[in-house]
Amino acid sequence: MERKGKNMAMVAIQMYTLRNEAATDYPGTLEKVAKMGYKAVQVSGVHSYAAEQIGKVMRDLGLGSAGTHIGFDVMKKDFNAAVELAKALDTKYAIVPSAPKEARESAETWKRFAQEMNEIAAKMKEKGLVLGYHNHSFEFQQYGDKTGYDILFENVVKDVQPEIDTYWVKHGGGDPVAYLKRFKGRIDVVHF
Repeated sequence: MERKGKNMAMVAIQMYTLRNEAATDYPGTLEKVAKMGYKAVQVSGVHSYAAEQIGKVMRDLGLGSAGTHIGFDVMKKDFNAAVELAKALDTKYAIVPSAPKEARESAETWKRFAQEMNEIAAKMKEKGLVLGYHNHSFEFQQYGDKTGYDILFENVVKDVQPEIDTYWVKHGGGDPVAYLKRFKGRIDVVHF
């Protein structure tokens, strides 16, 4: 869901849900999504298609964008490619879909990951993009008296938006409503 106004929201479909269909026929899958009544999608990989091609199909179908998931390794190793992908898909939300395994080892590795996210967020902001982070359940593992998720968001700048996935928060033992309230005003995209 992406905010369109002060209290306006739109429902989008996460294309990862349709990854098998999209891998075979991404344009056709987008056409079916549009016919179902969706007004926006969130892209998680373009498979063998060019991002520009997928972006054009989305525009032709009148589908807006609720962000795109871009691997953290891509953002670090080829920042320009990450920016080009987001721009080709007409989105301002470049969302890290998961923390790398090495970031999940300790409170200190979560803090280092947060610093790397801050560096990327600053560069994304210069390009007119917003960096987000999508959670799974592993972020809710305890490291002392805090979860990995809490450590991450206590150490990232406010420009990094949480893309809260309510299912995974609950699966990890957290309270999705509490996290949505905690980040009120800072969340443009949510997974329900």
